[in-house]
Amino acid sequence: MTFRKRKKSIYKKADELSKLCDIDVCLIIYEADQKKGRAIQSEKWPQYSAEFNRIFNKYNASRDIHVPGLKQNFDLSDFYSAAKKEDVDRKFERLYPTWDDRIDEFS
Repeated sequence: MTFRKRKKSIYKKADELSKLCDIDVCLIIYEADQKKGRAIQSEKWPQYSAEFNRIFNKYNASRDIHVPGLKQNFDLSDFYSAAKKEDVDRKFERLYPTWDDRIDEFS
């Protein structure tokens, strides 16, 4: 019951956001099986397949293009992969420094 109320509220907020900011918004919501804890059903918004596919394809196409001044799409998987790469780089540099400051003192 609570999930259905929240889902209805999210759809309403997405609709308001798309109208007020004049942007394309689409949602994919997974409903989980309470006993097994895995996704059993997905719903999409907007419900019209053509509109949803247009927005989703536009998003996928924009991820491949880098235009100066245009904000790049960045999702959670991008964030975690970038953070993980930075952590690995920092650990590698700590274990295997690329430059030793004592070399600057050589004549």
